[in-house]
Amino acid sequence: VPSLTLWSCRWVGFERQAFAGEQFVLEKGDYPRWDSWSNSHNSDSLMSLRPLQIDSPDHKIHLFENVGYTGRKMEIVDDDVPSLWAHGFQDRVASVRALNGTWVGYE
Repeated sequence: VPSLTLWSCRWVGFERQAFAGEQFVLEKGDYPRWDSWSNSHNSDSLMSLRPLQIDSPDHKIHLFENVGYTGRKMEIVDDDVPSLWAHGFQDRVASVRALNGTWVGYE
């Protein structure tokens, strides 16, 4: 999909088929050219798309320092975390366990 118009709700677009690769959170609006709103270096168009469903009033997520849910753990409950550094978690999260709610992570 090189361009699209979203009429309602939020969607998550993926640069690869089967919901893989880099993710893009898209809100209502026009997206006329792939290269004007993505920074993908791996694809020249959107390959899969699904709605971002907010399905729970409660939100809880665990972030882990190492792969396989090991190492230091940080629990986030119903709160935005603009910076992991501010919580002493440095800049590395190797595994994530979303227990409730919908979460969006940013690099």
